[in-house]
Amino acid sequence: MYLELGRVQLAKRVFDRMVKRDIVSWNSMIVGCFKVGEVELSGAFFDEMPETQRDVVSWNMIIDGYAKCGKCELVREFFGKMGYRHVVSWMTMISGEMLGSGTELDVAAIVSVVSTIADLGFVEEGKWVHAYIHARKISLRSGVLASAFIDMYSKCGHIENANNVFESVSVRCNAGDWNSMISGLATHGLAYNAFEMFRKMERMDIEPNEITFLEYLVRLVRVAMEALKDSSCYPLLSNIYAKASRWSDVARIRAIMRDRGIKKRKKKRRVYLSLHSEKLTLAFGLINTSKGEPIHIVKNLRVCCDCHLFIKLASRVYNRRIVVRDQNRFHHFESGSCSCKEYW
Repeated sequence: MYLELGRVQLAKRVFDRMVKRDIVSWNSMIVGCFKVGEVELSGAFFDEMPETQRDVVSWNMIIDGYAKCGKCELVREFFGKMGYRHVVSWMTMISGEMLGSGTELDVAAIVSVVSTIADLGFVEEGKWVHAYIHARKISLRSGVLASAFIDMYSKCGHIENANNVFESVSVRCNAGDWNSMISGLATHGLAYNAFEMFRKMERMDIEPNEITFLEYLVRLVRVAMEALKDSSCYPLLSNIYAKASRWSDVARIRAIMRDRGIKKRKKKRRVYLSLHSEKLTLAFGLINTSKGEPIHIVKNLRVCCDCHLFIKLASRVYNRRIVVRDQNRFHHFESGSCSCKEYW
């Protein structure tokens, strides 16, 4: 209270009379002295503070205080003495260096920091960065800043904060902000809210992009999967993740299928093998299928001329119907000829 009123000596007198000084009281004196311009006194309190009580917050306070006062040399000195540095420490250091050179921290740097915080789940640090941009009057409508904070709060389990950020920019927000909010709501199990958000987006004539539809479809399938407990939902969701190159999610869905004993129902035998390997795939299929049974091969690249000729001959020699799906089309081989008529 005394420090808030600028009465430093009274605050110091009360502090000196304290029998037990905890980390809160020490940090209060350090940051309070900086606020009233008593830079040297703040440094003296930090030096007097027992090393066993200093935590990363204490170090960040002294570095931030010196940075705001333009004492770049002291900022570097204290940053070098720090034992453990987390993302806020680095951001404080970067901010101090930029302030010393007359350069403001730009949106790209802030987004990078916020994204790192989101991945680590450090919500308190995220709130600190949020307060930082508010203090410097940096608009959340700048670039993808709002999306970054919505994503950060969602990943840290604070969907209410994410919604507050979204509402603060909803009048002028872009598709990226809507995508982040839809994804965050669905991740928190609020599928209905996510769907309502999608409909609201349409009503406001904001054109969804491919990411919007992807998030919407993924969440829709997830809800259906939970509601219906239909085993066919799992391969569908896995395929959607695969299309988006989200391989960790593909692996997670397949692990769930294994744990629950869910298997694909195969109406026809198919052989899946990627890359340039139709001959090997066909050989495997011939060995492992019954005589006369059709063989289905799925390939992720265009079939080459050599393999195309080989499969035509194999269909005639083994009297098999062989269906190959490559990058461009389906090839139906039967009795030595192909449905593509040598054009693919």
